[in-house]
Amino acid sequence: MHTATLLRSLMTLDEIALSVRKFLIDHKGEIDLPSLWDFPNNCCETASFLLSECILLLYPDTDVFIVKSYLHPGIHIWVEVDKLIYDITLDQYAEFDGIVIGVESSVEHIQYKDIEKILYLSERLQNAWFPSKDEAFQDAAKKILNG
Repeated sequence: MHTATLLRSLMTLDEIALSVRKFLIDHKGEIDLPSLWDFPNNCCETASFLLSECILLLYPDTDVFIVKSYLHPGIHIWVEVDKLIYDITLDQYAEFDGIVIGVESSVEHIQYKDIEKILYLSERLQNAWFPSKDEAFQDAAKKILNG
């Protein structure tokens, strides 16, 4: 088995989330996806979609959820898998200390009372801008997973 394939198959969800975040920090101005130029600010939807794409490339049978919250002015979005929270853009808010990776609940997320949880594949189909960016999401996800 090719070494890169073996490493990718061994990545945990936590490692995938951290890899996506590192990639977005390192390449935010180079990616042809909405709102990433100022990562982690104002791009939680795009970042969550990209994280979801990466998870599904390695774990295609996994139920990945997009969680939309309505506490802050506007909407904040993160990913949930097996009741674990993956919020790689939470640090855009000054009142929070950092990101949340692979925890069942967090002090930051408990305060979100008005939330909507949607299966990512369903959300992707309903999203107006996604179809035109499908290939860009797939390309970025493959770059992230190929390290």
